[in-house]
Order: sequence, then structure tokens, then C-alpha cells
Amino acid sequence: MNNLTEHNIKLASLRFLKEYYKFRPRSGETKISADMRGEGGIVADGYLTFPKEDKVNFIATLEATSFSTKDEVRFRLKREKLTWDCAALAFSSMAILMFVSHNLGFYAALRLGIFISLLLFGFSVAFFFGLFWLVLARMRRYRYIHATEQFKEYYADEQWVAIGEDVFPSYSDRYFLELQRQCVYYGFGLLVVNEALKPRMLITPARQQIFVGSRRLISFISLNELGRRVAQSRYASWAKRFTSPRLDEAKRWLTPYQSTFKHHRRRYAHQMTLISVSMISMLALFIGELNRKPVRELAQAAYQAEMEAKAKTNKRESFGFDVDTTSVQPFNKAVKPYIVMGPDATNDIIISAQSEGSLTYYDCSRFSMRSVTYIVQDTLVKTAGMAVRRIYELKAAGIHANALWLGCFNSNDTRYVVFAGLLHTSRREAENSSRAFEVIMAEAKMENQLQIRTLNPKK
Repeated sequence: MNNLTEHNIKLASLRFLKEYYKFRPRSGETKISADMRGEGGIVADGYLTFPKEDKVNFIATLEATSFSTKDEVRFRLKREKLTWDCAALAFSSMAILMFVSHNLGFYAALRLGIFISLLLFGFSVAFFFGLFWLVLARMRRYRYIHATEQFKEYYADEQWVAIGEDVFPSYSDRYFLELQRQCVYYGFGLLVVNEALKPRMLITPARQQIFVGSRRLISFISLNELGRRVAQSRYASWAKRFTSPRLDEAKRWLTPYQSTFKHHRRRYAHQMTLISVSMISMLALFIGELNRKPVRELAQAAYQAEMEAKAKTNKRESFGFDVDTTSVQPFNKAVKPYIVMGPDATNDIIISAQSEGSLTYYDCSRFSMRSVTYIVQDTLVKTAGMAVRRIYELKAAGIHANALWLGCFNSNDTRYVVFAGLLHTSRREAENSSRAFEVIMAEAKMENQLQIRTLNPKK
């Protein structure tokens, strides 16, 4: 297919475009030109213009590609953008994972140690990064095609990509399918020129502008006219706009298909911000986990400095103390302390279940109540032994319970009330506790007899 040179593809496509637009309303002649140079180093392989009825010029540009320049229409990954996006998503996902783990009570820094935690952190970030890379690499956002990206740099009413039919091995080639998708998405036309130099239109340009207000209108000039003007010294400074690209675009002249357009020269401020916020959040969670250590290790110098600072504000301990029982020696040795009193010692008692499973017995004098109190009553029994038995039944179901002798409040009532939880100062608080205990009893398949009981102080 020696006939399909880039020059021949340009000429054949321009002839097709002139025929394609011949019925468009106009107020003047159509002009076509090949190899136009635009401001800032923009190159248009084909250029067609004619004045519309409102005297405004209609402009169509063409990007022609042959087999020798096929890299212009074959996509390549925007690895820099993809790397920043994957890093931002990986760190964000890791921060969310650490937040969930922290709220569930799994503190990796304490359970696994700092070294293992850091290794796990690095592995997790790398896993998320690789996962997002595999998922996102197929998106249009990260597939760069030189021909379509150049069209985004300047304004034209309609823009066309023209390729020789030997550029892609088949219409099912993944590079051709991506070019086709981008032309449809961005509103560019697509022509395929065969060996006989007959263009075939695959996609028409979008009549509605896709990039409204986002592209600049630039001037184009043919290479022949540009050379003639450059030869005249008075045009030297003017010609720099067309012949000398800006410093940040110089790379494109050395590597023609490298992404040097402004659309791809971003600073990724959003990704950097997201990574920074995620890192700060994870560092705060990590420090918070370390501060939950049951024993705080201090260097000797730091411990001494802390103790000296506290000594300046601490109050001196009292040399005297008060006791509330006569069982303390050397007083009345015949009286037993409350802690060894049992259910048979007296009816005048309060039974309190301790966290380690033992019971403590007190008399009513230890129960000083000045206002109304509420309890979640489980049952009423006649003897202290029955109350103890019920306390242990509730304990087996996971409910902490206590018992009170009602004679402490009413001299006519000698029963014991077994109640779940603690004493409450408000009825609403007692009702909330009752609902929580009802759930536990339902799970343990126990009969629910709970009710709110009011205890009034004895007058």
C-alpha cells in the first residue's frame, strides 16, 4: 500500500471535505490548504474554511495519519495521571479501612506491633493501588491519543481524523475501537482512506459543540506563507508564535507523540490533597492506638521530670482517717464487718453482686437515699436465699443483678426485690435499661418479668 502516504491521505481527505461541505450555506468561496501551522506549535494537516451567511468563517481542520505515523492515533496510557489517581484512591481506602477497624476495637498497632503493622499497611496500600490500576486503566480518562488531544487545544467548527486503511490491522483492533469511541465522545469526524485514495466516512462530526467556551481561537497560516514572511525581517517577532514553541512545549518537537498539551500538564493538586488528608488521618489513628497501651513506658529522666512537676501541685495526704464500722481493731472485736455478713445474719440487708462473682451483704444503714429512685424489678421473693439464687440465674444469662430488702423502705413489707443493673435517678433512664435487659433475656430465652419500680426514701 505504497500509495497511502500521509501526503496522499491529506489531499484525498481535503477533496472529500470540499465535496462534503459544498451544500452548506455560505457567502463566499471555500478555501482548502494542507500543512497549516497554528500559534503555539499547533499543526493542522488539512484546513478548510468558508464565510457563512453571517460573514463569520466556518473552519474545519484535519489530522491525517499514515502507517508510518500510526502512533498518532494509537492510544497510550497516561501513566502519570493514572499513578496519582490510584495513589489517592489507595490511601483513601486504607484510611477508611483503618477508621472502621479502629471503631470495631481492633487496634493493629497494639495487637500486631509497630513493625508488623507498618508491613501490613504497606502491603494493603500496594494491594489497593494495584487493584485500582487494573480497574481504571481501561477508562477513557487515562487513554491518550495524540490526534484527538491536539484537537482539544484550539477551536474549530468541525474536526476530522483521517487514517489510511493500513494503519490498523482490522476494525476490531482495540486501538481502532478506542479511537472510534473517542471520536464519538468528543464529536470528531473519522475518515478511512483506501488504497485507491477513496475516503470512506465512518463518523460524522457532532453539530453541537462539545467544548463550549473551553478552547481558544487561534490563527493558522500555511507553511509556504510562513516561510515567505519569516524571510522578511520585519516579521521575525511575529513569526515566533508559529515557529518557536513555548519552553513547556519544546518536548513535543523532539518527541512528536509525547503528551505535552496543557490538558495533560496538571499539578494534581486534588490528588495530593487527598493523599495528605488520608496520611494525617491514619497517623492520628495510629498514635491514638499507641496511647491505648495498658502500661506507658517512660524513660527514667522523663519519669523523674513528670513526678517533680506533679509534686508542685499535689496536696499532702491526711494523717488521720475515718472508719464506718466498729469491727476495726482495737474497737469492738465481737462485731463482724459487713463484708462477712451472710443472708442468715439479719433481715435488714442489701445484697450486692460483685464483678468477680462474689456477693456482699450490707444492712439498711448503708443505704442512704434522699430522693426518689427507680429500679428495673425482676422478681419479688420471700427469703434472702431465694434472692441469691435468682441473682446467679440472671448472672448466668449475662445480666448483673442485685437485691434489696423492702423493709428498708416499708416496715410492713418483708420481701426481697431482685433488680437488674443499678439504681437510676430518673424513670427514663430506668426504662432505657429495661429495654436493654429485655433483649438480653430474649436471647437467653428467659421469661421476661421486668418492670419499673419506684423506691421512695423512708420517712
